[in-house]
Amino acid sequence: MNENTTTKNVEETIKRISSQKGFIGLLILNHSGAVIRTTFEEEQAQIYGTFINRFLFHTKESLTELKTDEELTFLRLRTRKQDFLIVPEFQYTMVVVQDPNSESIL
Repeated sequence: MNENTTTKNVEETIKRISSQKGFIGLLILNHSGAVIRTTFEEEQAQIYGTFINRFLFHTKESLTELKTDEELTFLRLRTRKQDFLIVPEFQYTMVVVQDPNSESIL
């Protein structure tokens, strides 16, 4: 798969997700937590990116301390106002933020 095809697939996925009921925003972070794609304003994206990166670090650290050989593949964090759907991959992490009072996106 070439880079143009990959970019097109990413754009189509973002468009499909952002059209769902309850969608608030989306972030794609690189492995160090830097925002590489977002639908949020820059300042809000940086706040979410920093929060998610720290949260994932501590979650993975806790799994290691539990001496489990499980790998984190999906994480859902729900608050009263927001629902974070977090998909960590090797090179990037995708985060969808939605309204928890609407139908789920994923």
